[in-house]
Amino acid sequence: MKPTRSILLGTLAYAGVTFPLAYSWHLVVFADLYRRLSFVTVPEPNVPLGFSTIVFQGVLLAAIYPRFRGSGGPLRTGLTFGLGVAAFIWSAATVAHVAKHDVGAPAVFIAMEAGYFLVNFVAYGLLMGVIHGGRGRSPEAEAPIADGPSGPRNPRGAEL
Repeated sequence: MKPTRSILLGTLAYAGVTFPLAYSWHLVVFADLYRRLSFVTVPEPNVPLGFSTIVFQGVLLAAIYPRFRGSGGPLRTGLTFGLGVAAFIWSAATVAHVAKHDVGAPAVFIAMEAGYFLVNFVAYGLLMGVIHGGRGRSPEAEAPIADGPSGPRNPRGAEL
């Protein structure tokens, strides 16, 4: 798959999963709980800024995915990627937030955000697996190594 198409599809997958889930999870379904936990503290959240952030994250994750080398089929590779990213973002955003802010009930906040990130990144990871057909690396990286006159060559033809 061409890199531009891969990034576009990956970004659309991320935004298509993350924006509706984030909005409904934090601002509709569990809005009262998140306000009590002092996570949402403004009367009107800046939704365009939130969406822009999601698109930016989607571009970054879509650019990283082709460099990820999972084991197994497409869905397992995508799921592994999604869970790894979820763990990273959850620890950087949720746990760090609890360390710096009074959220009232830290265990509740940590559990709620763990559930959110799990749903979000399982869905995103599976979509990435479908989009990439399980190929974690680009075709160039998957090309076999051929022997040259003075030894093995890498996929782009340079001597190793």
